[in-house]
Amino acid sequence: MEYNWVYAIISVFIVSMMSFTGILFLSFKTEHLSKWVHGIVSFAVGAILGNAFLHLIPEAFNSSSSPAVTSFLVFAGILAMFILEKVFHWDHDHDVSEHQSKVKSFGYVSL
Repeated sequence: MEYNWVYAIISVFIVSMMSFTGILFLSFKTEHLSKWVHGIVSFAVGAILGNAFLHLIPEAFNSSSSPAVTSFLVFAGILAMFILEKVFHWDHDHDVSEHQSKVKSFGYVSL
């Protein structure tokens, strides 16, 4: 008797519960969350980059007929995300005292 469907349901449940840990962090107070947000964002970035460089990009090279086109598309994607990040985080302000009092946390958006 095969119980593959049971294992599939259990694994989907476990992965879904792990994704709900973000809701746990939202229940923290702002003071506690500000201590953790840089580490959490760093972990998330590391997981995404690890997945891209260890799984997605090698798979793209294996399934592509032209490595040059794949290399260009990978570079174009990195460059596009860099430009988007610079555009959305661009802040031009001449009032230094007001600028230092404003706190912008893009880590919450990333999470």
